[in-house]
Order: sequence, then structure tokens, then C-alpha cells
Amino acid sequence: MKSRQILPGIFSLLFLAASGQAQFYAPETEYHDKVQRLFVVELARVLAWRENLHGSNYQEVTYSVIVDSNRVTTWNLHWLDAQGKPLKGMEVRYPESLLLEGPAFYRNIFKQMWAAGSWSPLPKISEGELAQGFWNGADRAGLSREEGLAAMFELAGPQPTNSEAQYVPALAGLMGHTPLPGLAGGVTLDAMLSSRAAAWLCLGEAMVSKASAAGDRNWAPVLFLAGRQFAAFDLWTKSSAAGGSSGSNSQYYAWWDLVLRQSAARKAFLSATDPRHRPFAMPMLVYYARSQALGSTMAEVIGPLYGDEQKTIHRLYSYAPYFAQNTTIGGGRILEGAWPALFRAAWVNALQAFRPTPLDYTNYRPLLDGLARAALLRPAGEEDASLIGLKSVAPLLEMGYEQGEGKLTPVATVTARDLLNYGWEMNGVQMGSRYGFVNQNWGVPQLAKTIFNEATRDIQGQSPFFKNDLQKQVYNLQPTLFRLQMVDDLGGRVGVDIQPFSKDMNDTNAARLFFKRCWLRPYDVRWQSWTLCYAQLQNDMVQLLTRYHQECGPLSDFISLVYLADWFTPEQLARVNGLKALRKTLAEAIPVPIPLKINALYDDKYSKMPNLERAREYERLFWTHPDSRLEERIITGYIAAGAFDSAKRFYREIRTMLDLEVAFSNNTGPQLWAIGFLQKDENLMATALEDSNTGSYRAMMLALWNCAVHGDPQGMERQMDDLVERYESSSGSESNGRVIKNFIPLIPALQDPQSPDHQKALDYFGKPNTGLVLRTLLILKQGMNTNDAIQFLGGPETDRFRHVVILYLLKDKEHMMEALQDYDAHTSSDVSWVMANWMARQTVEPNARVEDKDLKLPGAKTIAQAVREELDRP
Repeated sequence: MKSRQILPGIFSLLFLAASGQAQFYAPETEYHDKVQRLFVVELARVLAWRENLHGSNYQEVTYSVIVDSNRVTTWNLHWLDAQGKPLKGMEVRYPESLLLEGPAFYRNIFKQMWAAGSWSPLPKISEGELAQGFWNGADRAGLSREEGLAAMFELAGPQPTNSEAQYVPALAGLMGHTPLPGLAGGVTLDAMLSSRAAAWLCLGEAMVSKASAAGDRNWAPVLFLAGRQFAAFDLWTKSSAAGGSSGSNSQYYAWWDLVLRQSAARKAFLSATDPRHRPFAMPMLVYYARSQALGSTMAEVIGPLYGDEQKTIHRLYSYAPYFAQNTTIGGGRILEGAWPALFRAAWVNALQAFRPTPLDYTNYRPLLDGLARAALLRPAGEEDASLIGLKSVAPLLEMGYEQGEGKLTPVATVTARDLLNYGWEMNGVQMGSRYGFVNQNWGVPQLAKTIFNEATRDIQGQSPFFKNDLQKQVYNLQPTLFRLQMVDDLGGRVGVDIQPFSKDMNDTNAARLFFKRCWLRPYDVRWQSWTLCYAQLQNDMVQLLTRYHQECGPLSDFISLVYLADWFTPEQLARVNGLKALRKTLAEAIPVPIPLKINALYDDKYSKMPNLERAREYERLFWTHPDSRLEERIITGYIAAGAFDSAKRFYREIRTMLDLEVAFSNNTGPQLWAIGFLQKDENLMATALEDSNTGSYRAMMLALWNCAVHGDPQGMERQMDDLVERYESSSGSESNGRVIKNFIPLIPALQDPQSPDHQKALDYFGKPNTGLVLRTLLILKQGMNTNDAIQFLGGPETDRFRHVVILYLLKDKEHMMEALQDYDAHTSSDVSWVMANWMARQTVEPNARVEDKDLKLPGAKTIAQAVREELDRP
């Protein structure tokens, strides 16, 4: 979301209905996590479905909910017949403190509801049978939501074939694990499934005659997926210590035992190399990646782990938005955009496999029956693979938008409207992510425009998923956001000053309502905090972030810290009471030395260190955690200290370890190439150029410089032609690439004082800073005389960088270090900065060298290296 001046407006709260009669419904709770928010109603629906198996005729559940001044939540529930007549009614009450008591919340509500109704009796099972059924059910969840849904349809159709003692525990485990892809970013269906899983687990526990604390283990996945990660950690530890029956033969039990004991990320990634564990690994790996900035690691290992002959990687479409937005360019290009099409085909297949009850909505069937699976997957000349099959399925997706509301009917697993609404939401998530990746990360705006036009032409309500200027024109953006309030991470996709509960960002009540309704949503903590800050509620924002830190877990700590880094300068942090201290607390909670943590602790721990000492400290941290992505600041730190040999040595040690990304080609790669040029190290120049060959703008400029210093004018022209075509096609004749290309024919005249074009070449660029690095390189390469060099740079009075270059040319030791310090204070660490640092030191102490210390630890390797080595073992 962008920042701008706050404008007055009118608070508008749309789509709220006190009775909550819609299939899309948003109970008006406060401080309930997303599972707690729906649980009371979903328990009522599950109980109604179960009673209908025994001859009852419940057709609909209605509810109202209030929170009184004593912070007591009261629900009024009614079960209706076909004529809308209440057949049963009851009240459920609990204090706000119960929300923090883990399984006790669900058990208390179940006990109230069970005692107040005349429900059919339950069979009896042992605690061990409940645990075994639960974890066996968990392992039936697949690599996607659709695979989990298919297993549900087999386990509990309209008339279950297994006994209740068998399918109740299994449904609890299966439904509790089908939403695991939501760890990459949840949708409404995930909250519904988790709350229904909690309902089935309560029924399973009611079957157990003698329970123990060990049975609490079954609740840990529910708490974790509800955003209560700290509570899940604590519950798992305590319930495991209690002994008793467990799901020790379950693969998901093993994964939870690893995650909930807060094992290191490396251990999780290495566990995924075991073929037994791999089918269950993906959501857990994404959790680690999102909470420890391991997006590049995920992009590296997904191919080796899942790129098998069975094309398992094709089944990972639930994670496509994560790869598009949170990994690397290579991660976003996996399957070249085909994942959204694979999702739609799987969603259609799930709808076809679904068997609705007689109470369910069925008007979607004619559209569904008219779809051919081949049309959803076969390439049809689309400009992007994400568009394959979209036209064919668009009417069905549009029905998902239209039918997002309806009666709350009895349900065991899902309803047709659940599935339709899920398809509409997830298609928006998938296509919006693809659009954002192509437009921003990959930098192909024309293709992005095609994706946007095709994805939004025939389907309503998709605008919140596509961040562009057209969002400002959408009349129903805020009501649509309200409907999408159970979908994670929309704040980063919205470029308009708006939030789900109001168009008026100044409304303080609406700002507070946002986080109270949508509580413990770690992917939305940025949006909620920004909304409070916009409404001038900075103290509330600090309280919000503090409470998230206390109740949520590592995921919210990481995202909260990213928010503070993105939106607050050090001066702003100091002005908000308690915010600077909170940032430090959040940073210290992150277990690995990633840049986000280092930056937050910089003032306290690193700012007073000399450049060399700081660079070495960063390198020590790097070798303890080679996935930290500290390599750029280490190299920059060594350059700032004049330790060029250390920068080169460290680069040569890491270049085969890391998947060097576009960021490397935009900054560190050119810096290293510059060192190679300045020190006449052709090998360093060649490797840095090779590692920077990403096609980015700066990578193309680096290739131009390399051609220039190696006397290749034809290569220079090719690079500028490619750069102009890709990045400056809509720019005018004075764009950088065009200006530089027009200079290339003058390079021979620049070298030849006798040429009639010599003065023209010297004056070509003048005072503007266009081609400044190129000019400096040519001066040094050609050994131009001082007067010509100063004229070529634009004269003796230009900018700070050129002042350093001129002092170098004049061999002015007296003024050089003062000029360098002044330049350093006003610039960033780019190629010019490297050249200035080298020139200054060559001027003042031409023979000085900084001792290099090799700090590499024996056997150090990245997670991706370790994974590949493990997979290569015979």
C-alpha cells in the first residue's frame, strides 16, 4: 500500500448482517483467531449434519453474536426446518480470557452445545484409537487442498460407509491438515476446514471415556494454523511429556514433532530429502522459508526435491503465489506460469468428484458438466501459460463470485458454495500473483497487461488481487475486500488507501475494528498496523504488534519486523513510544542472522565497529548460517575498509555455494568486476561478469563496460540495442541507452588527439552524469592526460564522485580523504563508490594492503547444497 496525505472521508461498513445468514459470513467477534471466529457456527452445522443422518430435518443454521462491556461473547443459535421454523435454539457464552486457553476454548463451547441439545449418542473409543484415527486421517491429506478434498469425499460423502467411530477421528485429522497450504497464504476455505476439523475433534474426544493430557497433541495443528504458534509449541511440548498414545507412525506427526519443537530449518529441509517424508514436507518448508527469509533456498531446492519423473512439481500449484511473490526470479518462473492453469483443472476435478447433499446448491452442474478437462490443460495459443483454460472455466468462476452467499446448511466436509467461492478466491490469488511477478519482478509489462485484461474481463470481484492504477476506479473495491477478509496477504496487492472495513482511512473505529475482527492473521499484520498508523493511532499500533508477538509466533515476528523496516526511519521509530524497543525485541526473537535482524540491531551492536571489524563479524555470522544472505554487505564492508583482497577471497569462496540472484547482478557483481578492472585481475572480471549475467538493466550496463575496456565497440552497440529494446522502448531519444550508443563511434576520436572529432568526443557528455562510469573506465583504460580527462568528465566543478576522480588524476593527497568522506556520506555502495574508494587509497597510500583473514568454517554449506548432496547419495 502506498503512503500519501490522509484525506477526509466517510466511514462505510458494508455487507454486515446481524443474523449472519450468508454462506460467506463474517461473525462480528473480537480477538478471535480465524478458527475460533467460525467454530461456534461450524460446530452447529456439523452437529446438524450428524443429526440428519439419524432422521432429523435440519435445513439451516442461523446465528447472532454480541460482545458485551464485560468482554463476554454471547452467541444465539437456531436450527431451522425447510419452512424456516426453529427446531432447536440455544445460547453459548464465554469470557474473552477463554480465547487464550488453547483446546479449552473448543471443549468449553462443545460442552455447552452438547449439554443444551438432545443429540444422538456417540460410540465409545479409546484415546489411542482417537489418536491413531486422527493421525492416519492427517496423512491422507495430499500436496494440495484439492487432494485433501478428494480424500474427504471418499471418507464422508452424503452417507458415510464407515462407522462413526472410524470416520470421526479420521475426518478431524484430514480436515485439520488439508488447509496446510494456507501456510503460504490462506483463503476462506482454510478457516472453514480448520473450524470443522475442530468440531469433529470435539466429537472424537466426546467418544473417549478416559482422556489424558497426551490427547492435547491433536490440537496443536489447529492452534498453529489458527495463528497461535507459541501456544502450539507449548501445547506440543507439554502433551508429549505426558506420554500416552501418539501418532508415532504418522508422517505428519513426525513433521509436527520437528516443527513444534522449533528445530532448525536445515533439519527440516534435510528431512524432506527422505522419500517417506517428502510428500508431507512442502507446507512445513514454506513455513520455515517465510519466517526466516529462505525464499531463495526454496527456489533452489524445489526442483531437486519435486522435479521427478512423476511430475510431482505440477501438483504444487497451491504454493504458486508464494513462489511468485516471495522467492526469486527463477522461483517465479517455475513451469513458466502454468501453475494457475493446473490449479483450475484440479478445482474443476474436485467439483466433479463432489457429491452434494439434497440440501446443497446444484445449479452449477450444467456449467460444470459442459467443461472438458482437455480444454483446461491443452495449450491454445495463449500468450502466457497462466491463461490456459481460463476462458473455458470463467463462467464457473463467475458463479463462485455470484453464489458466495446462501444459507448455512448442515455440513460434514464442504458445500458446493464453499467450493465455488474457493475457486473464485484462489483463481484471483493465483492470477494476481502471476500478474505481479511478470509486471514487477520479471519486468515484462506488456505480458502483465495481457494477463490482467484476460483475468479480469469475465470474472467479477478480482480487482483486489491485481495491484495497478485501475484499482482506484473500481466502485465496489471496499465491499469486495470485506468479503475477502478471510484471504491472507491482500494488503500488499492493494494500491489504494482502503481497508476491508472502511473507505475512510481516518476512521479510528474502523481501524481498530480491522484487527479485532481479523485477529492473529500474521500475513495481514502489516496492513492492520499501517491502517492504525494512517489513522494516527501509533500507540495502538505498538500494542497490536506487541500482542501479536506475544500470541502469534515467529511468522508474525518476521513480518512485523519487515513492516517496521519498510515504513519507519530511525527518527520515526524514536518518536513513537516503545516502538524502537519493540523492534529490538522482534529482531532478537529471530533465530538466524539475516539482514533484517542485523539491520534492526545495527545501532546497538555493529554501528561503532570499524569497517574491517564489522565486515569480519558479518562474515563469521555468515559461515555459521550460510543462508543468511549477508554476502553483499560483507563484500561491501571489506571494500569500505580497503580490504580488497578479503572481498575477492570471500567472493571466490561463496560463488559456487550460492544461487546468485538479480540483486547480485545489480550491485555486488559490478562492484567485484570493478575491483578486478582496477587491479587488472581478468579472472575476477570474467567470473563477476558471468555471475551477473541476469538480463537486468545493470547487468546490461556491466556488459557494456566490459566490452568498453576490452575494445569491443560492436559488443557495446549490441548491449545498448538490447537495453533500449527491453527497458527504454517507450523513452525518448535522450534515454541513457540511446545517448551512450550514439557516443560509441566517437571512442576512436577520444583516443586520438589528432582526430578532428577529438574535442567533440571530449565534450560529448558534458556536465550530466550520463555514462559516468563508462567515462571513468575509459579514462583509466586509455591513460588519458589529466586535462583531457577532466574535460571528458565535464570540467573541474561537477559532482562529488567526479571530484574524487579528479583529485586522483591530480594526485592530490592533501584533499583526497576529506573528499572521499564527503562523497561516502552522500552516496550508496555502487560501482562509482568502489572506484572512488580505490582511487582514494591509491592516492593516499598506494602500497598499503589490509591483511586478509580466511574465516570460513570447515564443512560450511548452504541448505540447498546439503539437500543436493543428500539427494545424490547412492
